[in-house]
Amino acid sequence: VETVVRGGPPLVQRVSELNRHYLMQIAPLIDAAAQRTGAVLTFADVSDLTRAEAEAEEARVAPTAVVATVVVDAHQHAARRADHGTGSLATEHRSR
Repeated sequence: VETVVRGGPPLVQRVSELNRHYLMQIAPLIDAAAQRTGAVLTFADVSDLTRAEAEAEEARVAPTAVVATVVVDAHQHAARRADHGTGSLATEHRSR
């Protein structure tokens, strides 16, 4: 705040407190003589936006879900399939 009052540029910054997220803006308060006499602080609650950004980032970097894995053993002519959705393991015997 002091930096803005002393002539520094306005400040815009995200701040967090008790699981709430805010966009803080600090602007100079200017009197009729064009002198900086203080500062105006505003806080906009951006908690929902911050959560949505985190979810979007998580979805973007999360690997694509594996639905099934198939392993074929050429000697036994069997295929094993692990269904990652249910965690079950099935073995299918194939005949030629």
